[in-house]
Amino acid sequence: MSEECRMIKVSGPHGKYRTERLLIHGLKCGYCQGNGWFWKDDGFGGSVKDPCPLCKGSGSVDAAVAITYGTPEELRK
Repeated sequence: MSEECRMIKVSGPHGKYRTERLLIHGLKCGYCQGNGWFWKDDGFGGSVKDPCPLCKGSGSVDAAVAITYGTPEELRK
């Protein structure tokens, strides 16, 4: 089975900014394995698709990564 690996290269800040935020789009939902749904009993002996509560049925999710720069003492707080 293949696995996707994304890496973020972090370097010191350029200028006066102390934080940055990266948005990563289109990650496969790990909760529903990218299906977007789960089988659910409909109460009449049949099955219906129940949308995944995490990805809301899309099969993918996005991630926001925040990086804060500072001295070791500031970041330990």
